[in-house]
Amino acid sequence: MITSVKLEGIYKEHGSNHFSLNIDGLEFHNKHVQAIVGPNGSGKSTLLNLLAFLDRPDRGSIIVDDKKVFPSNNAKNKLCKKIGYVRQSPYLFNLSTFDNIALGLKIRKFLKGDIVSKVNDILAILRIEHLRKRRVSSLSRGEYQKVAIAQVLVLEPEMVLMDEPAANIDAQSTLSIEETVKKVQQRTSSIIIMTTHSLTQAYRMTPDIISINKGRVVDFIHENVFFGEIKDRGDGLRQMDVCENVKIVFSTEKKGKSYVAIDPENIIMSKENIKTSARNTFTGKIIKIESLEPNVRLVVDVGVEMYSIITKQSFEEMGINLGSSVVLSFKVNSVEVI
Repeated sequence: MITSVKLEGIYKEHGSNHFSLNIDGLEFHNKHVQAIVGPNGSGKSTLLNLLAFLDRPDRGSIIVDDKKVFPSNNAKNKLCKKIGYVRQSPYLFNLSTFDNIALGLKIRKFLKGDIVSKVNDILAILRIEHLRKRRVSSLSRGEYQKVAIAQVLVLEPEMVLMDEPAANIDAQSTLSIEETVKKVQQRTSSIIIMTTHSLTQAYRMTPDIISINKGRVVDFIHENVFFGEIKDRGDGLRQMDVCENVKIVFSTEKKGKSYVAIDPENIIMSKENIKTSARNTFTGKIIKIESLEPNVRLVVDVGVEMYSIITKQSFEEMGINLGSSVVLSFKVNSVEVI
């Protein structure tokens, strides 16, 4: 059983866009979920490819249970069979859900009875028994993703890698995928590593979060996470008074003290108040600007610091800079209670 994976002095050149991954030291352990967060293009997928041994570092060491994997190809090949990798855009054959999940077991020459038993078990665990006979071409994106996860988990890998497992699916399916990952963690001793660009999703999944930006591990930054008392407004919505000028309105069944978070990509920035359905609108000044190609991350003082991520094109078209007065707005359903 793989119990730990360490990366030491890792350097990986990404020649297509002059990008390089630099990891001085990083360690992953079994029996719990670890999340890697960062914007698109930060190096998350490159890191997963190294952990899956699909790529090898240009420099540095990958150490599994205190043994270096490289340069030994024999050690790498043995480990690959113990690793399950769910890609951001997985490919499934246009067969039934059952046949797709069973495929890896057949390749590994499991007996027919064992195949049926194992597939039935994973269908039950993920609550997708009703999809058993359906062709994957008829599935929703969320259902398709669940089948891809099941196809990996049925092989009982000792390390599970998931690249943005809830990307580009609706909110309900996202929560279902997250529930699936938590079930895996509860039922296995596997190392589970997932990437996400959503900080709020990472908070929901695990307290063990690694932040990566521009190919480097960086100090974790709490973005738009606020703590306070959830109050009933009397109109079916809730409110948290973060400070005198920042009263966040949202929808939840929860009451009492809690954290709320707003994904920076869900915060709309404008130079002046515009007519919108957003119930949350705050005016402030830009105090920090950071390039996250092809986007720009801005820190705005609205009484508290709020972060917004917009495209570089929008940033240039608005003609804003440090000290510019801007309006931040976001909808009720952009606020997540965590």
